[in-house]
Amino acid sequence: MTRNRLPLRPVVLVLLACCAALPGCSGYIDPFVPEPIRPCKEPEFGSEYLLYRPSHYDRRQSWPLVVACSGGFPDTPNLQIRSWTQFAESYGFLVAVPTLVSNKTYWKPPEPFEHVELLREDERRILAMIRQIRAGHSISEDRMFIHGWSRGTHAALKVGMKYPDLFRAVAISHPRFEETVIGNAANNDLHQPVFLLYQLTDTVTGKNAKRCAEWLEARFVDVMIDPRANSAMIDAERVIVFFENVVRSRPWIRIRAYAGRADNPLAVKFKLSSSIPLAQYHWTFSDGGTSHETNPLHVFQETGTYRVDVEVHELAGHSYQRSINLKVPEGVIAADRPVITSD
Repeated sequence: MTRNRLPLRPVVLVLLACCAALPGCSGYIDPFVPEPIRPCKEPEFGSEYLLYRPSHYDRRQSWPLVVACSGGFPDTPNLQIRSWTQFAESYGFLVAVPTLVSNKTYWKPPEPFEHVELLREDERRILAMIRQIRAGHSISEDRMFIHGWSRGTHAALKVGMKYPDLFRAVAISHPRFEETVIGNAANNDLHQPVFLLYQLTDTVTGKNAKRCAEWLEARFVDVMIDPRANSAMIDAERVIVFFENVVRSRPWIRIRAYAGRADNPLAVKFKLSSSIPLAQYHWTFSDGGTSHETNPLHVFQETGTYRVDVEVHELAGHSYQRSINLKVPEGVIAADRPVITSD
């Protein structure tokens, strides 16, 4: 959609955040957008989050969703969502900011294993938040994205890369990155791009961004690096343009595996979801089986780990290949790459 508003300036954001903290001031009214920022609590774990829904939201259409992970003090969920509301209103998407536990500033930093547990808690919170939002809104299956800023980098990368079927792309700005904290990310997907935005001259985030880029490249992640970030802002609009380019130039095609029959744990039903119309399918199973069905049912002869490949053709004639590694009968364990052990 065409942008029709100017971004908030940092000083305005700070003033709004200060006003929100004053007695008698509403923390959920943004004077630059027509709709209120909604404070919500998901019922599974009781974690809180903020949600902004554009004034022209129509449930009869499917809408993009951006999950924005705040960076910890002095950043807050309230301040974070105000960096996105004008763009959500003008570009047309919902934005949700979860309250995280892994992005806090500690006098004594937690040990790496403790931080890993905090990230697992954030994973549960983010997924529960998304389930509630999808239950109450019409969210596009192929246009969900996640962004992390500063200390929110770990949560965005960990959750975003672990669930490539859920998040079409991942973006991070000015990362605070520690490899010992994030460990290995499971289910990384060759077809899920990651956008790394930072300021080249920033001695702190520049070094962090370099370590983060090396970590991503070592895992065969399709990472795009932009060192032209504004040091004082999240650069939400540049992130949005990246998300739009992903939707416009990269088709979303995903293989999903389900239990095929209740009486046979070796029977697996495969479903192909796509953002573009497809005309031909050729499935290849590493046990020697093949299929030309759209969503085939395949019965493996024994338990084990198998590779499943599919080649598809769109109506215009272009072909695409997708693959998953499948542990029968447990389920999908990795996509497009050898198995990566998760911590």
